[in-house]
Order: sequence, then structure tokens, then C-alpha cells
Amino acid sequence: MIGTESSILIATVGNPYGGDDALGPCVAKRLLAHPIEGCEVIAFGDDLSTLIDHLPELDVLIIVDAAVDPTFVSLGRLFDMRARKVLKRLSFPHTPLSSHGLSLEQVIALAIELELLPRVARIVGLVTDGKHRIGRPTPTVQYAVPSIIGRIKKQVKRYRTLNNSVNSA
Repeated sequence: MIGTESSILIATVGNPYGGDDALGPCVAKRLLAHPIEGCEVIAFGDDLSTLIDHLPELDVLIIVDAAVDPTFVSLGRLFDMRARKVLKRLSFPHTPLSSHGLSLEQVIALAIELELLPRVARIVGLVTDGKHRIGRPTPTVQYAVPSIIGRIKKQVKRYRTLNNSVNSA
């Protein structure tokens, strides 16, 4: 949105009782308590079917989720959602709340197909080996939350700097 205040959504995904999958809800809780100015935070839980409704209004979408890849454990890495090879490599576990629930891969693929994905669309999160899927947030998740929020703040600042330079040109 050139010339207007940008619309930034931080969408968190996950189950608060899902061990490593609790990353999204933990980040949402912290961001709702200590908001980033100008950013909306929505905790989608395990059902992303309504995320697509928010996309047409967005300039920036940042999704926070835990992914599973036993060969590639990583903390706080940013992935461009347009890179299909990233989506194919990572398995984003989901347990839909209804039979109509969509996985993260399905929502992103649909958004790309419908040309609704914002110009800046990133996934930030924790890539785990998938061994800790039940119970309270793991120590790894608790350790990761401040780092993930730091990455989000950097991405938002980078976008705003770029957007301001385009608007002033």
C-alpha cells in the first residue's frame, strides 16, 4: 500500500499442548502482551482455513510455526513462502479442528495460485526433528520465543525502511 500505513499480519500456528508445536501460541502470547507497533497478531491454532480471508489487505505476512525436518534442525530461520522447494522440504504438522481445515502448505499454495500472497511473505520458526509433539511447550520452544520475536522485529523494520524509501522517492 504505497502512500498509506502498511498492513502487517503476524499469524501464529500451533497447538499450545503440542510440545515443539507450541511455538506459535507462545509467540502469540508474548506479542499480544508486548505488541509490535502497527502489527496485528492472530493466533490461528491448528486451523488455517480463515487465513486466506486476511490476505487481500496485507502488505506483509509473517507466519510463525514449528516445522519438522529430521535432517535440518534450525532456529529462527526465515523462509520465503514463494520458494516452493522450501514448502516441499519442510513438513508443517497440523491437526485441523474440522475436516475443512487446511494445512500451512495448502493455504500458501492456494494463496499463490489465487495471487493473494503479499509481496513480503515469510515463515519464521523452529525446525525440529518432530520427536516432541505432546505436552507443554518444550524448553527448546521457550528458548526460541525471544529469538523468533527478534527475527520478526527485524523483518518488520526492514520492510518499513524499504517502504519508507519507496514512498519518499
